Amino acid sequence: MPRQDVVVTHAAGYLSIAMAERWISVLEKYFVRGARFRTFHDWWGMTGYDSAARRALTAWVVASASHVASADFLATDRIVRMGITAAAATAALVGLPMHVHAARETFEEAVALGLAVPEPGRCR
Repeated sequence: MPRQDVVVTHAAGYLSIAMAERWISVLEKYFVRGARFRTFHDWWGMTGYDSAARRALTAWVVASASHVASADFLATDRIVRMGITAAAATAALVGLPMHVHAARETFEEAVALGLAVPEPGRCR
């Protein structure tokens, strides 16, 4: 967490249900504080996922939508991108914008823009 309202994660390899559950348990403690986060997920090195992991993350994100202002993903694997796109369609129903980047440059620009937005309650 480079800032109290920005979350950046990194995942590589195969996303198992155990990994998804751990990811949820780590982020959940921040979400219960009531803040809204801009989230950025570097999944450049992710090679695939368990369907149960995708379902668990999607369900958790939708249930936590009031705590997430936006979600940007960096992914190049075709299956991983398809999973994020499917999750984005579900998230859109609850007003959560999700974007998938195929290039590191555009993802890093999104992170920089997310950090450029002033924190709630702070002046620049």
